[in-house]
Amino acid sequence: MDSRIFEEKIPLLHSKKERSIASEDDQQFNGTTLNSGSNRNMSYIDWKSLLVVYLVTLLSESSRGLFLASQWPYLERLGGSKSLLGLFVALFSVGRMLSTVPLGFLSDRFSIKAVFIWCTICQSFGHFLYCVAPRVSILLLSRVLVGFGSATMSISRAHVTKATPLLERTKHFGYLSAVQFVGFAVLPLANGALAELPVFSWAFITFDPLTSPGWTLFVANLLAFFIIILHYRDPEPTLSSFSNDNFTKQSSSYSSQHRPDFSVLGASLFLNVCFRGVIAEFETISSPLMIDMYHVSVADTGFIIGMLGCIGLAWYLSLAWLSKFLGDAQLTLIGLLLLLLGTLWLAIPTGRPSFIIFVFNMGLVWSVAYPIGQTAVLSLFSKVLKNVPVGGFLGVFSALGSFARIVFACLAGGLWSIGGFRSVFTCAVIFVVASIVVFAFAFTSFREQLKAQVRADV
Repeated sequence: MDSRIFEEKIPLLHSKKERSIASEDDQQFNGTTLNSGSNRNMSYIDWKSLLVVYLVTLLSESSRGLFLASQWPYLERLGGSKSLLGLFVALFSVGRMLSTVPLGFLSDRFSIKAVFIWCTICQSFGHFLYCVAPRVSILLLSRVLVGFGSATMSISRAHVTKATPLLERTKHFGYLSAVQFVGFAVLPLANGALAELPVFSWAFITFDPLTSPGWTLFVANLLAFFIIILHYRDPEPTLSSFSNDNFTKQSSSYSSQHRPDFSVLGASLFLNVCFRGVIAEFETISSPLMIDMYHVSVADTGFIIGMLGCIGLAWYLSLAWLSKFLGDAQLTLIGLLLLLLGTLWLAIPTGRPSFIIFVFNMGLVWSVAYPIGQTAVLSLFSKVLKNVPVGGFLGVFSALGSFARIVFACLAGGLWSIGGFRSVFTCAVIFVVASIVVFAFAFTSFREQLKAQVRADV
């Protein structure tokens, strides 16, 4: 992951000189030098609580990744249609989007621990409903509840912000994002192992390859409930959080001289919608296509998606190296072109593509274009925020991404049921082309903003 993405989220941390000032501010507050015991507290990290945060994040993202292979067969078994598949995928994002802001408020009003406990209870109940659902309506309700309880990413980031020293925060944000990606894109590998577990039924409980992901996460969240109670502690406010105000005042003269280019911000938001929307279309119909059109088993489908996720994780971790040679604008363009190549090949009406071609193009989008392009867009967006509420604008960025997942997932299900799978990829091609046009018009502004950033960092 490009560490600059997270670095820009730390207010005004632009140069070595300013980082030195921040380090001094961590040791000094309102002119009062801290004692040695307080200095030791600054370097202390409660790793036990931090590992619990990673566990909660992993379980929340697994609520998407672990169901990718089995969601369509299970929905079909209960009488669901292809159009309902889009709604099924979108409702998870609806629940998550609706609960993100309230949960953040509650974590400030009460405690992070209380919110984590509530989230694990909500997810456990949602997964239980998923496994015992007698009809489609209950199944859809279960995904809303799971989405509502899995909106923990902002809370996890709040813990990292409060519990880590200012100058180590970028590294820990990187760890948290890696855990998030593993839960979403790599854990589908576990479907193969779950499919090998014995099948049994008792009363209203059925354990088989289609319900095993739900039962697994039901048990895992119950265990997490007790782990949070026993081992998680809310972080005490770090001294760096107090010094941030002092540090911001010292740097306010810099920020007041710069205003963001709103054309760049608008273009970045549009590109964010493109990347998140196209990946939502693949998330919606990729596993049903493998199962229905290519007759791949649920276990093998999960294995394929998980392996593509591993490749994506490798690209994700290589971005720090790539960013030494390519800027954010170049990486964004590369992501868009790979997105276009992966979707265009599947949209051309030349008969049914071979399974190898389908997986290859899915890999271009899922494993390469999305990790590179989406990360570069986020990095670019965060870097051009000057003299504006950074948290508010980043919240808009995330909210639009969730909204794109909802709209494009429903669109994919509807287009697939009406016009076949090629209509879904044709829609994606149209939106990617529009995004490339937007990028082309905004490229000059992108370049000027990045040059200004470089001059500011010198």
